[in-house]
Amino acid sequence: MKVYYISPSIIPSRAANSIHVVNMCEGLCQLGHKVILFAHSNEGSVKASHKKITEIYGVENTNIK
Repeated sequence: MKVYYISPSIIPSRAANSIHVVNMCEGLCQLGHKVILFAHSNEGSVKASHKKITEIYGVENTNIK
């Protein structure tokens, strides 16, 4: 199932709400869903944001777009 997660959080960030959003996306991916996250970013590109998410939050699943 495709899940579209819409969040007003700025990602990547150290704020608690952004950590929660990424952890929820990771949990949904572990259940076998494809997650597309819509959020604000302070990075220049999508690839840079995705790389920062994996580095900062320790997300191992790459099904989050």
